Amino acid sequence: MDSTIEQLLFLELTNKQFVRFPDTKYYSLWDSLSVPDKAYFAKLTNEIHMIYNYVNSPRMGDMDLSDILSIQDYDQKIEKVTPIILQVAKDYDLTVKNTVSEQTKNAIRNMFGQDFLDEFLRKNKETF
Repeated sequence: MDSTIEQLLFLELTNKQFVRFPDTKYYSLWDSLSVPDKAYFAKLTNEIHMIYNYVNSPRMGDMDLSDILSIQDYDQKIEKVTPIILQVAKDYDLTVKNTVSEQTKNAIRNMFGQDFLDEFLRKNKETF
């Protein structure tokens, strides 16, 4: 993962998926963006928020959305997702559901280091 926006997207997706608040790494990456990139990233985070709400909302009435369990499902069955969001989600096995795969753990470790992963798992031990 090369770009700052991709790293921020990764953190945004994991923050949604694991119900976390942004941390200092998130904010330092955000601060490093140019003004146009901040505007672009804001649009991406709004899209992620909409997807998260859709995937995690309780089903109401006659709506059977039980097969919408991930960003990829949303893209295929509801509305097209911006390609960079799809790519980051696919590359690191992110769904915005409250699960963590070995691929996601490895991505966190490779991107931000073992200490960051250990702290992430410690803070989220009740979740998964």
